[in-house]
Amino acid sequence: MFCAVTSSTSSSPPVLLFVLGMHRSGTSALTRTLNLLGASLPGRLMPADPESNAAGFWESIDIAALNDRLLREFGRTWDDVRETPPLKVGDTALDSYRATALEILERDFGGSEPLAVIKDPRVCRLVPFWRGGAVEAGFEPRFLLVVRHPDEVAASLAKRDGLGEERAHQLWQRYLLDAEFTTRDALRTVVCFETLMSDWVSVARATARELELEWPHPPEQIGEAVTNFLSSRLRNHHHVPVDTPGGGSRGLYEVLRQAEGNVGDLFPRKMDEARQALDGEIAVHRAFLDEYQGSLLRCRSEVARRLDEIEDLRVGASSLEEWAEELAASLERANSDQARALTWVVESLFDGLGQAGPDPEVPLGTQLSLGLEATHRWRAEAKDRIGRAEKQLGRVREDLTQAREELVQAREELATERSNLGRERAEGQARVDALQVDLARVSAQEARSLDELACRDAALGELQSRFEELSDHAERLEAKVELVRRVPLAEWLWQLASRFRSEPSER
Repeated sequence: MFCAVTSSTSSSPPVLLFVLGMHRSGTSALTRTLNLLGASLPGRLMPADPESNAAGFWESIDIAALNDRLLREFGRTWDDVRETPPLKVGDTALDSYRATALEILERDFGGSEPLAVIKDPRVCRLVPFWRGGAVEAGFEPRFLLVVRHPDEVAASLAKRDGLGEERAHQLWQRYLLDAEFTTRDALRTVVCFETLMSDWVSVARATARELELEWPHPPEQIGEAVTNFLSSRLRNHHHVPVDTPGGGSRGLYEVLRQAEGNVGDLFPRKMDEARQALDGEIAVHRAFLDEYQGSLLRCRSEVARRLDEIEDLRVGASSLEEWAEELAASLERANSDQARALTWVVESLFDGLGQAGPDPEVPLGTQLSLGLEATHRWRAEAKDRIGRAEKQLGRVREDLTQAREELVQAREELATERSNLGRERAEGQARVDALQVDLARVSAQEARSLDELACRDAALGELQSRFEELSDHAERLEAKVELVRRVPLAEWLWQLASRFRSEPSER
């Protein structure tokens, strides 16, 4: 079991800040700003990417990898718009993941960090897991929800990952709605990327107020460092108002933006309505999404497996190369031993010939024969060692050639898998587009049918009124006929004559 992290400067538990926001929303910029204000970063950081994030990601490689594995455990990926399955803190299925998380927290922040920060957009969908892990490790978790206009996020995702606009808007909503729902009972604040870029000092002060913090490095002491970091090059996409899909995300953006600096204005009812609207929108294509995301997850798992195999082959090839170098060194030492042996024999022969007189005990011919025998013996031993070394080197070269061929084949298979994945993604997007067109056509037909039904209802109402009038008239006529039947003919004629006599005066 891992030891709980404790603060050396205060009796209260250390604070762990979680930066929550959609990918490409400015979470990296905010995390680095918090780091300059005094929050400690994890130990193993993801390297900067000159293409997508030259200023750095400022997030842990290990935490990102753990979150990817945890999402796959529940059949999800980072770009899955479906709701995240409930994550229960005490779920035994998460024990191995929880142990890894505690190990990372202890390794990176153990012992003496009163304030630390973790950033990975995937945490938005895994807040219960990381919140429980932070508490178990001895931290007090507090949260920052980072908001950037969804149009800018969609443009950035389209450039980096090729995501369609509607899907990017749905992902933006899913990440923020999950993060907001799972942090309602915690200390939290909302930070707009636009405000961070234009007035980071006000963001720092509002964050300290709402999260009840005191920065180890006050803003006035680090102003130049933060200002130099938050340069315009961190923002490559700017929002331009357009009338395109994504109205739900834009409305949600306005609600979150208005809560910046005063998270109490973030009314749960509005957020729940936005979540229900998103779930209803996704439910229309749920069957297709389940099939598509399942296929995508299997493809990504296969790609990850192939990459692991390639890495194993690379390590094996490196080991074979080292072995080949060792054999080459052994061969060189064997050649050196042979050279020294020959030199010793020649020197011995010359020394023997250069003696003042022959050794009476050993004839000169015997000495020469012994020298030649030693020379032949050393030569035979050297040839045998060289032969064995050459055979070993040949086998190593064959193994190395085979490993290289397997590596080339694995790379070709990986390229094929990537091509198939891209084709499947394009086909899936085309199917989504076709379904959306069909849905629009059905909606239009339904509207026309409703209009026709309303017109028929109105006409039916008029006919019903006319029918009632005719029914009343018929009843009156029947009453008169019945009256005529009951009155004798003479009396009836007398009443009729009286009526005609009275009508002139009435007229």
